[in-house]
Amino acid sequence: MPYATSECRAAIASASQSIEILDELGVAADPRRFIEQSFLGREIVNIVVGEGPLRQERHERLTSWQRRLMRIGFSPVDMRGVGARVTARLGASGTCSVDECHGAAILAWKSEVIASVTAWEAR
Repeated sequence: MPYATSECRAAIASASQSIEILDELGVAADPRRFIEQSFLGREIVNIVVGEGPLRQERHERLTSWQRRLMRIGFSPVDMRGVGARVTARLGASGTCSVDECHGAAILAWKSEVIASVTAWEAR
């Protein structure tokens, strides 16, 4: 049960963070309702109650994905400089940043990681 509890906490924290981002960006009511229902709500239900083949989302740590991809024959593509280029293109923001860590570009909102992006090629 501790795994299920941590999954629920992570889903709630992720949804809360997403709602905060929508608030701060001032997303209008109709698009916001669509985002909340189509993405956030579905993701929470999927993570909290989805099991087996019915579960679509598989939130896992970056290192888990990296190990899995290397084990099946992929090599990481060098991502150095991507964070700086994306940050420059988006413009400086005190709340949003793109950093590099463990060979990935890490998107963060107020220093909390939202997502990581990696690139891979077949060996």
